[in-house]
Amino acid sequence: MSAAREGEVSGIMAVETSLEVLLEFGPGGILICEDAEGRSVRPNRRAAEFFNVDPERNLSRHPSVPDPIDVLVAPDGELISLDRYLLQRARRKSRTDDETVTVRCPSGKLMQVSMGVAPLTDRDGNLRGAIGSFSDITELTRITEEAEIRARQQAAMARLALYAVAERNISKITRRILEACTSTLGVRFCKVLERDPEHGVLRLKAGKGWKRGRVGRATMSAARGGSPDALALHSRRPVVLDDFARESQYKDRELFAEHGIVSGASVVIDGHEGPYGVLGAHADHKRSFSQNDLNFMQAMAALLSTALQRNAIEEQLGESQARLTLAESDDRMQRAARLASLGTLAAGIAHEINNPLNSILMNAELGQMVARNSGQGSERMEEIFGRIIGDCRRCAGITSGVLQFARSDGNATKEGGDINRVVRRSIDLLASILPLTELSIEQDLVDPPPPVALNETELEQAMVNLMRNAAEAGATKLHLRSTSDGDHLTISLRDNGPGIPTGSFGRLFDPFFSTRREYGGTGLGLSLVYRIVHDHGGTVSARNPASGGAQFDVKLPIAWTSATQDETLRK
Repeated sequence: MSAAREGEVSGIMAVETSLEVLLEFGPGGILICEDAEGRSVRPNRRAAEFFNVDPERNLSRHPSVPDPIDVLVAPDGELISLDRYLLQRARRKSRTDDETVTVRCPSGKLMQVSMGVAPLTDRDGNLRGAIGSFSDITELTRITEEAEIRARQQAAMARLALYAVAERNISKITRRILEACTSTLGVRFCKVLERDPEHGVLRLKAGKGWKRGRVGRATMSAARGGSPDALALHSRRPVVLDDFARESQYKDRELFAEHGIVSGASVVIDGHEGPYGVLGAHADHKRSFSQNDLNFMQAMAALLSTALQRNAIEEQLGESQARLTLAESDDRMQRAARLASLGTLAAGIAHEINNPLNSILMNAELGQMVARNSGQGSERMEEIFGRIIGDCRRCAGITSGVLQFARSDGNATKEGGDINRVVRRSIDLLASILPLTELSIEQDLVDPPPPVALNETELEQAMVNLMRNAAEAGATKLHLRSTSDGDHLTISLRDNGPGIPTGSFGRLFDPFFSTRREYGGTGLGLSLVYRIVHDHGGTVSARNPASGGAQFDVKLPIAWTSATQDETLRK
């Protein structure tokens, strides 16, 4: 055999060996189409598990393959066979990045995957097959879509809050809220029901989508079992209607049946003395309402409630006397608008970062696997890829934290935890964030600490922000002290910095307010601390001690139970 022929055979064997390594050890799903006609498509173990098929099965649907497995891909909406898709991608002249496609598994289930395809060629450059790698992004797609919906809702809330600050006409504000609910939630009907306690009914005060003549005249029973709206009014909680035809317990059915309503949700509108009424959104088809949808509706109801109460104050006291009382209401609306805008920005940033982050992580894991099997010098490369993977996961945690701040719903899981461990871990985190700081920290913590229901990750973030705030203000010493009065645990952070400007105390925890704007301060750190502590049922306050510097006090409720009290007594 000639040397050239031997080299060619050797090269083919090397390629075949590399393909076998990918099939055996690839960290993601790998598909190998081994001929230019698409007669053979082999999956690795991860791909076989994804499609729930035998790893030895041929996934090609070529006419020559007996008993083909039905794996179909929809790159442009039209389903085509897996072998055809791989070869079409491999034949493209220009280089293409990973693309998101829908895959229909043999079970019929549709999944979203990120698919990359590379051609396999012989020494003359002729196509002899294709190799595809993919990762399941179904959950990522769901989260992204949810974030986009959340962003739209927050943007609508921001616009309405700003509008309601300037507008005093309740009818106009109500009309804008109804329009925002129907367009943002994608429903046909929306209504505001006003409680009429004298006649025991809920009156259709305003609405969108209802038949002519119904708004202003239609009524529904305010009795608890009359309708989903009446149930929401009495329970003071959101009520979701999945399928009205199946909800036989409701007696008042005329308005819903007349308009063919199938699904809906209702939330309470608070008034000055008791509930004012109900805000409802309904669809004439089956539609599920997520927690984000309910949060949005509650925000709309709260906005209308604030406007109604403001209007009542103006009517009672007159415009000139009401201005001082209304200042706080307007400030709350402006704060809601700023927070909603921040939430929109946060969701957008997280969406933009997560997509490339997923691709970097997948390729780093593949690089680490190749380095591990490459022999000489692999330890260093494996270490480098390990750092990339670690940093990717850290970035993913950061974007998750940004989204958590944007949600601001107080629903994060809180369990009994060791607050002292949180404080000490926060000090370690601060050292990694500000390695050059000369801030010395002294601790005087109650040991053992009383039990506090907490989310350790969130409270660590709050403590790091407070300590970082002291360091960036120019403090060189920080004293952390915890005390307990039996009902609350207070953590005090006192520094030797320049103190807090007297005129800043009223706005210190407002989003975007900063006394260090010229040094790059964003005004978000302390507002995040306020939100986290508030979500834990606590308070945070600031003052300038007589001895100088600044002091922040974080006060958290103690989660006493009979078991923890007995344990404390035994100690």
